[in-house]
Amino acid sequence: MFTFKYNMLVYEGVDCSGKTTLKEYYEKSHNYRCLSIDRWYGTAIAYNRFFQRDNDDLVDSFYIDIESLSKCLNLFFIYVRTDIDVVWSRIQNRGDDMITEKAYIEGLNLEYENFFTNIDNIANVIVVDGSDSPSVNVEKIDYVIQNKFK
Repeated sequence: MFTFKYNMLVYEGVDCSGKTTLKEYYEKSHNYRCLSIDRWYGTAIAYNRFFQRDNDDLVDSFYIDIESLSKCLNLFFIYVRTDIDVVWSRIQNRGDDMITEKAYIEGLNLEYENFFTNIDNIANVIVVDGSDSPSVNVEKIDYVIQNKFK
């Protein structure tokens, strides 16, 4: 069976939760010796559910993919969970004209929570607080990978 030598980290969470900032900090602090993905299956599933798209078969296949890939890759889903008020403040500071209501973020956040509940038994999940500094979260990610999943 094929196995992947380096860790593959997938960063998921609502808009302005801190995914990209954390991803870039992690890559730099590990001399780019990992494969990092900013959004993947979790986002596809959360948005499918949030917008009530009739894609249950697609979503089911995504969960099967996640389980299969988790068996042959050093795959870790990093859930950047951030307080909704913090996220809303970041969105307003960014000047995002696509997200105009806090309820939008609250609804998406619920779908991400559901996603991570569903994959908790089939994939490696690490939850970090997007309000913490990237250095604190990188330390947490490294600690969990080294002590819980190895």
